[in-house]
Amino acid sequence: MARRKGIVKGIEVIGDGFAPCTLRGLPWVVEGLPALLHISLFLFFAGLSVFLFSVNYTIFKAMIAWVALCVIVYAYLTVSLIQHKNSPYSVPLSVLVSVCFTGIRSAFFQFIERFPCLVQPFIFPIVIWQGSTSRASSLTA
Repeated sequence: MARRKGIVKGIEVIGDGFAPCTLRGLPWVVEGLPALLHISLFLFFAGLSVFLFSVNYTIFKAMIAWVALCVIVYAYLTVSLIQHKNSPYSVPLSVLVSVCFTGIRSAFFQFIERFPCLVQPFIFPIVIWQGSTSRASSLTA
């Protein structure tokens, strides 16, 4: 009976030692695999197009047309998640593109907030133009 408790205790110690190692980076790897698969597919078609350009130009043109169509659809699906947050279609790179667009937008507005004198010459003509149309509409009425 004492030997069995020692074996169980040893298994628990080994299990406790490996628990942090197994779960530490696994979710990131699992979430990144589809994005890596898509990037490798893009690189494959880029290499195939370079290869077909030198082998057969007619097949190259047909393949480029199909790849361009697929890239346009993929780009639309990637950006649709940014435009429509409840979109059922998303691709692995949608989150990365969304984070990049959000970061660019945030940096732009922080720049405007920090340096309003640089942006004022561009906004001032718009304010005059909007004011002049409202005056013109009030004069005609």
